[in-house]
Amino acid sequence: MLFKLTATALLRCYATSVLLACCILHSAAANSDDFFADIDVNVDNLNQLPSPNKWFVRQLLSYGVEAPGQGFSRSEVGFNKIETSIHGEVSYTFSERISGRIEAEAFYDAIYRLDSDIQPSAQELSEFETRFQLRDAYLDISLTEQWHLRLGHQIIAWGQSDAVVIADVIAPHNNYTLLQADLRDVRLQVPAAHFTRSTSDFTLDMVLTYDAGFNQLAPLGNEFDPFIALRDLPQPLAQYNADNKIEYFVRLKHNFHGGDVSLIMAEANNNTLTLQQAKAEQLSFSQDRFSVLALTSSLSQGLWVYKAELGVHHNKSLMPAATKFNHYLGGWPQHDQLLSMAGFDYVGWRNTTLSLELNLQHTAGDTDALSIDKNEYGAMFSLLWSDTNEKLTVKANAISMLDNNGRIFRLNLEYPLTDAFKVGGLLVHYHFNQSDTLYPYRNNDVVQIYGQYDF
Repeated sequence: MLFKLTATALLRCYATSVLLACCILHSAAANSDDFFADIDVNVDNLNQLPSPNKWFVRQLLSYGVEAPGQGFSRSEVGFNKIETSIHGEVSYTFSERISGRIEAEAFYDAIYRLDSDIQPSAQELSEFETRFQLRDAYLDISLTEQWHLRLGHQIIAWGQSDAVVIADVIAPHNNYTLLQADLRDVRLQVPAAHFTRSTSDFTLDMVLTYDAGFNQLAPLGNEFDPFIALRDLPQPLAQYNADNKIEYFVRLKHNFHGGDVSLIMAEANNNTLTLQQAKAEQLSFSQDRFSVLALTSSLSQGLWVYKAELGVHHNKSLMPAATKFNHYLGGWPQHDQLLSMAGFDYVGWRNTTLSLELNLQHTAGDTDALSIDKNEYGAMFSLLWSDTNEKLTVKANAISMLDNNGRIFRLNLEYPLTDAFKVGGLLVHYHFNQSDTLYPYRNNDVVQIYGQYDF
């Protein structure tokens, strides 16, 4: 039976679960490495694997400081997540030429059993109360000294931009929330064969994926339900994988003293769903095919790291304006887009890394019927600070969406109480105007606290 807990009771529940986890797992503690340390998933030598085994359990408590509004399963200010998760990764070397890795995580959210103010849909309850997510499950095979093959489910990240998808089109994204997850948790695995040929100056990557899927979307009634504006229509919404399930990606990367430059080509399915057909019985959304040609580069000079990215997306389906929606019920219009990013990282101010990205998106052709302008601009500013003992870590992000389509502010604090146990907090604030596409999610500001035990 559902029942409503007070804030004090929920906090006690949170504290008790963290303490119990620490007591139970203390005897098994074997590895105090920081699982959330930055991981370079864009490795050139595919035979280099991380530490053999890493595990952690995390307890998170999230509080929505505003009522989301009509149409959402949570109707009042209050707790929106009481999530327990366990993450594990295991790496193993079978021989000099073959090694492998598995990384997975499981989640259980007790909020649906503890707060009667949340009235989840069957879809939300099924997807969010208990879920399992595979992140990696692959074999690394050294074919020769220069040729390597990574075969299986893997996360592949290409490109320099953190705010706009330009060259990083392989991995689908976890779009359950907006910036309430770290970047390393946003990218999802794809089933792929990843060939790499490495020399001292050049790296050639060739990736073939099959049935990689699309971006994960929040379910019906959730606080970030992407179809919330269409839920009042009489037709149900259906999501389908692309008919052509094979995708091709190639990258040629040149490393030189202090930097690198990459040429990337792709023939792929857009990970963002678009309307394929509208009938009386349902609205069908799926992936359209498009091609990508991109250049990325980075250059390190002293305390500065300069980075840039330029890409063309050919035949990309784009959402029409609300007033033109009924004109494109047989499929959304396709346009070519030019996307670019220029930015830098600066590490010369005390224990702080400052980062800035400036983004430009240009859409070719007549854009009067689209929900976007011909030219759109955006920016992201980031700050990463740690104290002299590298204990307290502060991460802050401020993002101005393309075409000033709203702003998002994110602040994350983390502090290790012991080598194995850390606590942290997160604040996310959304600011969207009535004309912004993301306006329905303006009241989703959250405050989160969590405890994490590594073993």
